[in-house]
Amino acid sequence: MSLISSLEYLDTHRFKVQKFLDERFRKVDHNFILREMLKNPIGFAYVIKYNYEYPEQQRIRLVIEKIAKEGSLTIMIGAKGFGKTSTAVWLLEKIHSLFPKKKLYWFGYSEGIEEYYPYVNQTYSLTAPEDNSFLVCDEGSLAFFSRDFMTREQKARIKELPTLRHRGLSVLIISQFSTSLDVDLFLLSDYIWFKPYFVSDFDQRLNLPKWLAYCLPHQPQENLVYDMNLECIYTFKNPLPSRWNEKLSKPFSKLKSKEEALEFAGKLKKIGFSDREIFDLCRIRGFDLEKED
Repeated sequence: MSLISSLEYLDTHRFKVQKFLDERFRKVDHNFILREMLKNPIGFAYVIKYNYEYPEQQRIRLVIEKIAKEGSLTIMIGAKGFGKTSTAVWLLEKIHSLFPKKKLYWFGYSEGIEEYYPYVNQTYSLTAPEDNSFLVCDEGSLAFFSRDFMTREQKARIKELPTLRHRGLSVLIISQFSTSLDVDLFLLSDYIWFKPYFVSDFDQRLNLPKWLAYCLPHQPQENLVYDMNLECIYTFKNPLPSRWNEKLSKPFSKLKSKEEALEFAGKLKKIGFSDREIFDLCRIRGFDLEKED
């Protein structure tokens, strides 16, 4: 879409533009939002086209196809308790449905993920997933489980991402706050996926359009995906995954017994963690195996 055609499109669909303003923004902010969005009329035209011409299911499929595309990087951010993990699991279900041959990975320990979703593989290494696969990881798991990164600063993680993308690996990173991630990570990203998020936490370092902070989601099932290349948004709602269990969203919960700690330690041992590292990780989860031994 060219500059001229996008302006013509917006003029032709002025009623849809008004509907977008009415649905997403306070009336007192309409003039400001309109001025800001017209700074990029091409992106504005795509916002109207995708959100008011595409039915929601078609819009969801479009987003999934974009995010599952080989070599893409998506960052999902949102406040605690507003459905980030359940949405990520729902996304894996949808990707598996659309692309059943694509390998899916979950970085770190998540109780029940392989039991409920046998097509999802748990991994503790960023380099283990096969080429052209899809990997979900959260900021906490990167710090908690990755031996390579446990003693390094966060910037070291970013060095891995270009390599992963050259292998066609698509990555979804989940975080509560954009400020806890290095800004370079966002510069590498293709999409920012917003769950409900506090406007006061909106990160000015990212140089996102000002109007975006005015239309963030409010409910756990609501989503706003910002396309960094087209500079447009896709909005939709998602249900809970078909086999959801709250345990999936608590990977760092306290180990309740020696048996549970030994099971966790066995998984870490199987993938090459040393005894010292295993003891440390179990202690972080509230169980001291050294004392038990």
